[in-house]
Amino acid sequence: MAKTDKPQGPRHELNLCYLKIGRAICVGLLSGVPTGLLVGGIGSRVAMRISALVGGAEIAGTLTENGNVVAEVVPIVRTAMRPK
Repeated sequence: MAKTDKPQGPRHELNLCYLKIGRAICVGLLSGVPTGLLVGGIGSRVAMRISALVGGAEIAGTLTENGNVVAEVVPIVRTAMRPK
């Protein structure tokens, strides 16, 4: 086999298969993680803020079932670190 020939055989095909699977996983992670953070984090906060605005001023300041104040904007860090 000359040095310019490409490797062949089952081992080479298996390596190519692993590379294709690895690439698919990376593409999924690179697109899924930012989308999940945007939709799950920022998107849910915007949706809750819009629902509070639509509800009107009469419900602002009331408590939800889990003890949160309606129409109160709280930083994500404070929400995550709040003691239960």
